[in-house]
Amino acid sequence: MLIATIKGSPNRPGKKITFDAGQFSVEGLGPVEVDAVVELDRQGRLVWPDEGMRAWVLAQLSAKAMTGGLPAAVVTVSPPAAAATVGPLASSASTGTLTSGWAARCPACRQSALRAGEPKKSFWSQSTRQVWVCPQCRATFVEKGSGFELSGADAPGAQMVQRFEKQVLTPAEWGRVAAGGQSDGEIALADLQHYLDAVRMGNARFAEVPEASVTLKRGEEIVAVCSEVTLREPRTVTHGVYGGPRMRVSKSLSFNLGAFRAAPHEELRDVDKGTFVLTDKRYIFMGSKRTASASLSMIVGVEPYQDAIAIHRSNKQRMEMFCGLGSEQFSFSVEGRDHTAALNGAVLAYLIEGLAAGDAAAAPAPAARAPRGARGGGGASAGSTADEIERLAKLRDSGDLTDAEFAALKAKLIRG
Repeated sequence: MLIATIKGSPNRPGKKITFDAGQFSVEGLGPVEVDAVVELDRQGRLVWPDEGMRAWVLAQLSAKAMTGGLPAAVVTVSPPAAAATVGPLASSASTGTLTSGWAARCPACRQSALRAGEPKKSFWSQSTRQVWVCPQCRATFVEKGSGFELSGADAPGAQMVQRFEKQVLTPAEWGRVAAGGQSDGEIALADLQHYLDAVRMGNARFAEVPEASVTLKRGEEIVAVCSEVTLREPRTVTHGVYGGPRMRVSKSLSFNLGAFRAAPHEELRDVDKGTFVLTDKRYIFMGSKRTASASLSMIVGVEPYQDAIAIHRSNKQRMEMFCGLGSEQFSFSVEGRDHTAALNGAVLAYLIEGLAAGDAAAAPAPAARAPRGARGGGGASAGSTADEIERLAKLRDSGDLTDAEFAALKAKLIRG
């Protein structure tokens, strides 16, 4: 059966492409795959007897892709008759082969099979792109690379347009969506949320963590490292203007009789740039001019942003904002599915929350203190004073107390 004719020249007639016994053949060359026929069509070198025949050939390529490269004769039906076309779209008779591929059901409305539409020609080249159209909701699927992009559709397919706006999905993904499933991107997003929920509860850690030049304490482990991070802190800035009447003394001299009115406000200013390290006990910032470290137990609030995180802690009046996050990636796995995601402010906030919750649960209960009246002579004994100083020293070493706070409390204990 004649499928198409390769365009020739006045001195060289075109060769015919036929289909017999489940095999495409080119006159004088022998058997060829359907991929070669479609490639000739994309180059604009074929003359078709009708649009229905062309739609049938394109359907063979789609069916072959969905069946892992099986021969076309195994997964398709016979070619359509020459008159089986209706307007610019192929009729259902010419698209019966679509029942074996992703286009057997429209992914947008899930009510009708897709039909081959008028191919789109590239503006920069002579190639054409395959187009599928739903006769029910008018959803249009345009070939882009190895997948298809969904464009406008009438109700009830319009909701799918919003869901997959400007996304190119493979035929396998569109087939999954048509069956009520999710795309690869949606699955990855759901897995990420599931993993972050486990991190937030303290039940998950990163499998691989880069090294950092940080002196760790006994039993301390690095959880995350972010490089090229900018530390910002609020600073009070004062702006003001002179207000009141102005008196002119001469042509070139005048005086302002009013007063200067200041209007102070706070602005975020860059302090330093360096590396942010999060351990299971504290967070550390190491810059060229500034170094900051605090225990996780001192954090009273965390504000996550897409590329930053703001930390409020109990022994510091001004908050610290660490910007420039998201350049590092981390890997995770959920039910055997491997993914990578950006280590941004939201992920760090979940990590800190999970680590702080675990640290609080593992911390021992504070020892009960004896009433003042129970101490001999109204003061502390030498043994209790030494024990208290030792306890304060441990708090200083862990970052819960600054050196100044430790010195003040130590002097107070010694004075009694």
